[in-house]
Amino acid sequence: MQASRRKFLQSGPALALLPFPALATRTTGGRVAVLVYLKGGNDGYNTFVPLDNARYRELRPTLAIRREQTLHFSDTHGFNAALKPLLPAWQSRELLLVQGIGQEEVTNQHYRDLEMQYTGASPAEYLAEGWITRALGAARQDSGLGGIAFGDLDIRVSDPMGPFRGERIPALNVVHPSEWLTRRQLTGTQHALNAPARQL
Repeated sequence: MQASRRKFLQSGPALALLPFPALATRTTGGRVAVLVYLKGGNDGYNTFVPLDNARYRELRPTLAIRREQTLHFSDTHGFNAALKPLLPAWQSRELLLVQGIGQEEVTNQHYRDLEMQYTGASPAEYLAEGWITRALGAARQDSGLGGIAFGDLDIRVSDPMGPFRGERIPALNVVHPSEWLTRRQLTGTQHALNAPARQL
């Protein structure tokens, strides 16, 4: 999304405007999980900043963020100041930070590495369902839309659902979030529905 990523994230409440009846009936009251998956580079050390790590400062003489420039939330780490809008969610325990996620083995084969990320498979496993599908599929009790994904989840047109892949939960993928932000409707935007979602 590049420059529009921030604009999109700030427009979260507008998700309720999606013209999808099966979703509209289930967005009031219950809990909603939001996963932000950033493709490309993210400077993790300057996002989740080690406050008193001498090696961090030694290796980044011009890039290291000083302690007083961070948002303190523990004795050892601080958030980058740009994350200030997220601080209330952190303080109210509605935001979870998972650090040090990686793959067991990188194959350097683009399709296979993405597949492992999207399915949670080990190097020797080949799974047909995404990890979100498995997680939500075990807990869902209704028959409405199970997930909405924004952005290009996979470069293979035949399988655009990424971690939502599989047939257990109805999922919608809006490929270009900027189109939806402009139109506020699915008509005229590039999107995909998996088979269960097409039945709603």
